[in-house]
Amino acid sequence: MRGLQNVWRAHIAHNLNAEPQEIDVHRLGVQEAVFEIRRALKDAYVSGATSLKIIVGKGKHSKGKLSVLKPAVIRELEKYKIEANPEPNNAGVLLAILPGKVPDDVEGAGPSSVVS
Repeated sequence: MRGLQNVWRAHIAHNLNAEPQEIDVHRLGVQEAVFEIRRALKDAYVSGATSLKIIVGKGKHSKGKLSVLKPAVIRELEKYKIEANPEPNNAGVLLAILPGKVPDDVEGAGPSSVVS
């Protein structure tokens, strides 16, 4: 349980000063990352953003050194017909191009807020 608390603390710390349309999920598990991305998508749409930068990591700490988050995040975004491409200079970052209208089926916790 203590390890999970540390992961969430790191996630919150990484996202406190993030760019307005950027989220760092690279230390989270797949389910937690998907939940946070849904919330970030809602926030991005509310703010009128046209893209969302998603830091998924390169998989260096994953079993077999293969990224687990990147393919899971891409699959999640494809559900909403959102295109996501790796940044040219950093394979651990996806750039999601947001369509002009919020997909009806984006689920999550609503606008994000940091709770202490």
